[in-house]
Amino acid sequence: MKGRYSAGCAVRCPRVASGGRSHIRRRFLLATGGDDLIDLTAGVHQRVQATSQAIETHLATLRRTPLLIGAIAEHLREEQLRARPRPNDWSLVELLAHLQSCAEVWSDDIERMLALDAPSFEKPHPRQLMRHHQVPPFAQSARAFAHLREQLLTRLQPLGSDQWERSSTINGRRHSVYTQMRRMALHEAAHADQIRETCRLIAGPQAASSLAAVPQGTQ
Repeated sequence: MKGRYSAGCAVRCPRVASGGRSHIRRRFLLATGGDDLIDLTAGVHQRVQATSQAIETHLATLRRTPLLIGAIAEHLREEQLRARPRPNDWSLVELLAHLQSCAEVWSDDIERMLALDAPSFEKPHPRQLMRHHQVPPFAQSARAFAHLREQLLTRLQPLGSDQWERSSTINGRRHSVYTQMRRMALHEAAHADQIRETCRLIAGPQAASSLAAVPQGTQ
């Protein structure tokens, strides 16, 4: 896709509709320290800690995203969902395709780590799947996203501390079940405001207000 992008999210996201082109990159990369086991949030190198509080915070984010997507599917028409608020911004269909692609790849990473002992493998970049997910109607993609998320949450919620620390080497970088789940949650939290703002620009304040019942959270 052509247009102005931030280099952020480690998956080439567009600039935020409401402001600076590097906002998503800063929020995601500073929060995650990239995509490995080092946390740069505090400005120093330190190992990411899978505490029970942090796990529940990120799981709550993963629960919220399908609710937001479902509310949009209920209140907006397909032509609105496919419209770009500005020429270089993504439409809501493209944003959902982006989230869905990342969720598919990262959920599969988690499944492999839980099933295998310290696997090492190569994975395609999530943006390679985006075009495929832009074809179906938004409501259909929203249901598929919700189903994928339900499966992931069912898998993650009963995990013990040792299982959260199971790890792998993916495309030459080390990851754990926790860091991949955390990565996904922070990525979706970073895009949630963008999705709400895109909804407002496309459909107006009244449509955006219909999303008010969907819980918001910050990471």
